[in-house]
Amino acid sequence: MEEELINALKSIGLTEGESKAYLALLSIGSSTVGPIIDKSGISASKVYYILERLVNKGLASVMTDQGQKIYTAANPNMIINYLDTEKNKLDQNKETVQKILPLLNLKMGKASRQLMVESSRGIKGFENFYNTMIDEAKPGDCYVTMAGQQVSFRLQHYWHPFNEKISRKQISSHTIYEYGGWHKKDPNVHQRHKRKFYYPSVLPEKYQDLPNIATIGEITVMNHIEEGDIISLKIQNKEFTRKIRKLLKILYDVAEAPEKYEKKEFEV
Repeated sequence: MEEELINALKSIGLTEGESKAYLALLSIGSSTVGPIIDKSGISASKVYYILERLVNKGLASVMTDQGQKIYTAANPNMIINYLDTEKNKLDQNKETVQKILPLLNLKMGKASRQLMVESSRGIKGFENFYNTMIDEAKPGDCYVTMAGQQVSFRLQHYWHPFNEKISRKQISSHTIYEYGGWHKKDPNVHQRHKRKFYYPSVLPEKYQDLPNIATIGEITVMNHIEEGDIISLKIQNKEFTRKIRKLLKILYDVAEAPEKYEKKEFEV
């Protein structure tokens, strides 16, 4: 039970030390630091610093009696007030960032036009790269991708929400599938029939074990599975992405549109 409470408090932004100190105060009531140290297990060198942070967050109060500081936990209902305060701070910070975003983008200047390469390992990095593609894409842009079967199956729950995002920006999707990547996926998961601006094509069965490559605008993202992890590479450069699209165009011309779907050309 104690561990669950600590984890819950940590999830709302308290540190482990703050969580333990707050729970200790709730249990023992108003107290000097000695009993708090004994109950929480916090070291004597850190306890005052942690308690002061709780006071600053409105989750504890302090008074001095005969030269000793006595701490009291705030009513647990005050946690809601703390969260409301933190939310207001986040909203204000978001407004501040939105105001300076044009200046930050301008500061990128020439660097944004150079060859920019980033790599990542894991699902989070993969999602960040794909979200960047969407965020930087313009309405009416064209998403061209080679859906490598290995990555495609590993992340099959991701693709339908992703296609919903790009369709909201009226971005057309030209997806080249390996034969198995098209025919073996669960239709209840991929929901291809619901996708808009969607122009799939399927390669002959002899084309297998291909990489996962995606392009929008000036961005190319490549993915590979290594020891169970997704390795991702993002390259942001107009000329490089144009050449990758030329390569994808060769595959797209070889592939055929599945039944009930239209094959539509795209610019390289």
